[in-house]
Amino acid sequence: MLMLCRLVAALLVFATLAGAAPASAQSTPCSGPVDPAQARLDDAGVAAALAGGLELRVVRQCAGFSVVVQAAIDGAAADDYGRQAERAYQVLAQETGARLSPRAVLFVFVNQDGMAQAEHVVGGRNTDVRDPRAGYAWANTIWIDNDQHPAAADRAEAVAHEFSHLFTAVVTHGNKVPTWFNEGLATNSEVALPAELHPVAAEAQAAEYRTFVLDALTDEFPRPLFELDEITNNGDWQDHFADFDEMDLQYGQAYQFVRYTIGDRGRSSAWAVLREVGKGQDFESAFQTIYGRSVEEADAQARAAWQAEAEATPDPLQVTVRVAGGSDVQVNVNASAGLLFSHASGTAKAGSSLAFEVPSDGSLVQKAGGLDLTAETVDEEDVEYGAYVSVSIRRGEELVERVAFERTYGRWAPTARRTITHLTDDRSFERLDGALSDPFPSGDVIVGQYRR
Repeated sequence: MLMLCRLVAALLVFATLAGAAPASAQSTPCSGPVDPAQARLDDAGVAAALAGGLELRVVRQCAGFSVVVQAAIDGAAADDYGRQAERAYQVLAQETGARLSPRAVLFVFVNQDGMAQAEHVVGGRNTDVRDPRAGYAWANTIWIDNDQHPAAADRAEAVAHEFSHLFTAVVTHGNKVPTWFNEGLATNSEVALPAELHPVAAEAQAAEYRTFVLDALTDEFPRPLFELDEITNNGDWQDHFADFDEMDLQYGQAYQFVRYTIGDRGRSSAWAVLREVGKGQDFESAFQTIYGRSVEEADAQARAAWQAEAEATPDPLQVTVRVAGGSDVQVNVNASAGLLFSHASGTAKAGSSLAFEVPSDGSLVQKAGGLDLTAETVDEEDVEYGAYVSVSIRRGEELVERVAFERTYGRWAPTARRTITHLTDDRSFERLDGALSDPFPSGDVIVGQYRR
């Protein structure tokens, strides 16, 4: 998220606050030798912070950026921020044909206390009044609270989002663009850039943004959709942070509108708009030049498309379970839709396959496997939102593997990554990265097929 906070660059030795200039993209920003001038700036910044009582360390120095973390940040997490920064920078540099010069600094702090201390010591902020933020971009810097990004997917999304803001500033030469477009492209970046390494988290995030918008469109949200002029100025955008529902909706609406606008033309069309702005064209004209329609026309068309989505016939879901060799397992499938609750359970032989389908009506149909299947009608007060399917495989007294899906406004998406609950005394819980269809460590596979 972009926050134009009132920081004073008193001790901001790390980054010169001049605007970044376009240049040729660097294919491997961290493959070359460290720039001595960059290293001196980083060392001086660390020393200045330490003099103010804040211990920082540099974990990565690359062409275009450095990664600086609070000393108490776990080493593995710190290294991951470095990798995520390199990946985000490389993709965005390739997309835009630009680089960050002067280079950016990605700061990572243990929690809000560490971030607040850094805003005082590094940024020169002399007031105790501040708004907590999970992350933000300011000038040539990015500030992230690690406590609010515990998983690798969380870190990848945050880094991609904030670096998108910096590249937007580069491409536009600092010329003004609507906040909804800036944030819409940043949220698109947080979904698109990590999708290869964290596909489930990216898909779940996109589904959440979609649900915010369709809820608002169908009066299921605490407020209706924003008019674009309500989320055009950064000051108005920041004011909406006072209400979490408004904050969620503005991010969701920005994401959905930019996603609809770029359509099949892809992210390059969004950067093309920003290049026109960088050449001095006003945003409305640049948008019309690239997309052949006005912002007002695109907004109306997007709302009509969202309405059609909200009223569409629900998609079906097919689920296949493939049991690894070795030993038999216990399989449980729960499906809930409206007043109908269905449950399938039983023993599945080692090496066997089971298949299920949830059609538009939300019923659970067993295609293969021979499990015991029951269905019942639940009380209206127990009705679940949308439709929900959970598939679990229990391996003796050792562990339970699980995958779950949710259907909102007719569209299926995973609720979270694959999980393993270890049935030991501590009942430890493990989330797995990778595609939902990837095998569990046991070799078991749960595959969901649905329209994406």
